[in-house]
Amino acid sequence: RKKLSSRNLRLREMAKNTPYRSNAQHPHSHQTKPTTPPTKSPHHHHQHVPTNSPQLRTEYPTNQPTKDNDSTLKKIHMKHFNLLISVVNIIDTDVNQAPGSNVILESTVYAPSGKTIGRGFVTCTIVDSTIAQCHYAVSLKKDGVLVAELHFQAKLSSQNKGYIPISVTGGTGMFSGAKGSAYEVQQTINIPAGCGGEGAQVTQCVNSVWYVTLYEYYDHGY
Repeated sequence: RKKLSSRNLRLREMAKNTPYRSNAQHPHSHQTKPTTPPTKSPHHHHQHVPTNSPQLRTEYPTNQPTKDNDSTLKKIHMKHFNLLISVVNIIDTDVNQAPGSNVILESTVYAPSGKTIGRGFVTCTIVDSTIAQCHYAVSLKKDGVLVAELHFQAKLSSQNKGYIPISVTGGTGMFSGAKGSAYEVQQTINIPAGCGGEGAQVTQCVNSVWYVTLYEYYDHGY
């Protein structure tokens, strides 16, 4: 039987959904209110409320763009772009790749211009000697600042032949609630400049291109 090659196991780890935290307040208890407000002392001083109290960050799961009652954001449709992927690290949890074991990959993500725009992680679970189920997480940055994450999944098999269909399962930031599809074409590109070579200073070249289509998403930032 043919053994599934680590070389065909590409990219990114599925990001875990974060449970939605509701900011709704509990209903007021039914307490009897006094008919006459208490008289304030002439020496009463207004209590100081600190202005630098810590603010709770609202967390959103990848399949919900924002709070249910927030109508300020509009859904955006159809966006096409390419991601250039260079696998820089591969970890086998089982060198024999037995069913149930994982292969973890770390990648650098480039724009078609050759500029580094993010990192990718994937965990592929071996189903059998010819099939693996993979979950990807791609973090995208702009000017060094994290602006979005995209989540994908794919079924890899010996029948892919260098072409891998991929599903877009969610996103955050400027691609919040993303839905769409993609496909990976395995090809070597001379990006980054001067990649390749031998020895300890070798830089991995791009070895696959992702063609991504988002059908819909929200851009609400972080």
